[in-house]
Amino acid sequence: MGFFSNLTRTLTGSWADVTLDVEDGVRGEPLRLAVHVQVRDEAIDVTKVAVKVRCQERVRVPNARTTTRPVPGQAGADGVQRQSTSDATATTTLFDREVIASPATRLEAGSSHTFEAVVELPSHAPPTIEGRNAAFEWSAFASIDMKGNDPDSGWRAFRVA
Repeated sequence: MGFFSNLTRTLTGSWADVTLDVEDGVRGEPLRLAVHVQVRDEAIDVTKVAVKVRCQERVRVPNARTTTRPVPGQAGADGVQRQSTSDATATTTLFDREVIASPATRLEAGSSHTFEAVVELPSHAPPTIEGRNAAFEWSAFASIDMKGNDPDSGWRAFRVA
């Protein structure tokens, strides 16, 4: 591999393909996840294979009215109070857990690996709910921690009862 190929891989995380299998979960029970790693054409030294699980509350307030008051002495402060209407949104993380699916290891070129992880879903956490203006959303993410940009699965949504 040439210098620029290695630089591109380091910047983009293209040393391996990472996918994540996650099934729907139940509060108060373990959630089982499987991380699949397909190493490309060079061996990689991995610090860890990690899985993150989170629950977020998302709220949208349609047609929220905001008022802008001028600040004396500030540029453009003409003394006129302005009102505008737009949707306001907020997201709060209610549960965020990382588990290690594998400690440091070397993955050989062209090899395929599956790493298992288990996360205990708290019984007090909300189930998946999608309303008109609010939602409780669960998602999971797998990544390989290594030098350069870490290959990952991206966030995958799943349902919790």
